[in-house]
Amino acid sequence: MMRSHGPEVGVGALRWTARRQVATGLAAALAAAVTWGCGPEARYSTPPDAGRTGPRVGDVEAPRPTILAHVAPAAAPAVAVASVEQLFPHGNGDTWEMARTLGGKSDKVLLTVTGSTEAAGVCSFSVETQSNGGLLQAEGYVADSSGLYRVSVGVDKSGRVEPRMPVLRAPIKPGDTWEWKGKLSGGGSPVTGSGQFALAGPEKVKTPAGEFDAYRLDQTLKLNAGGGLQVVKSTQWLAPKVGLVKQVTDDGAQRTSAELTKYAVLDRWK
Repeated sequence: MMRSHGPEVGVGALRWTARRQVATGLAAALAAAVTWGCGPEARYSTPPDAGRTGPRVGDVEAPRPTILAHVAPAAAPAVAVASVEQLFPHGNGDTWEMARTLGGKSDKVLLTVTGSTEAAGVCSFSVETQSNGGLLQAEGYVADSSGLYRVSVGVDKSGRVEPRMPVLRAPIKPGDTWEWKGKLSGGGSPVTGSGQFALAGPEKVKTPAGEFDAYRLDQTLKLNAGGGLQVVKSTQWLAPKVGLVKQVTDDGAQRTSAELTKYAVLDRWK
């Protein structure tokens, strides 16, 4: 199985986590304010529209999707008062393909929601990031009436985030800011850190999958790891009823960018 570049999360000092994975990863990086729930498993059928070759978001049929939807610019969803779940969909099988540029090299990564369950008003799920069939990262999340929180990171999700890190707050309010302070624990000594978050938008974002009206989530994570302070800055653009459409991350040594190329998300908000 392919592993992340650098030490595994939860083994040693969590240095890879400090540089990229906890900040957002690509799963995000990165996800209900109106009606909470994990939602049904995503299923899609081929749309009847002439000239379209992929499944259309919201079409429902028996089999799980095997082809991700190519989204034309004209199909970008209209902006409305977004919920946390709309900005970060988390139904089983929701999938995003991203074109990633890392260290001057380009590849494709696939983000998939797995293990989405609900109990007592709390939805728990994971976002797995794969490339060339190998697992790069798995992030654990919980969502409740107050927002979306990251609770674990790493290929085996052994890196625990304590207390849980708020990724989005409910209700969604452009201009909202919030902070996190805590520690990361996993197999070595805990790593202390803090984070600052700011939500803005919506704004126009162009990607290979089309143009979207997306909210911008700016994150700055500071971790005391490896005998020094590590700062990771990340910006994610989240479109209602789509999720992550673009991300840029900079850890001071390397810049990573990713843009949406295809996605398959069940439209649970009709």
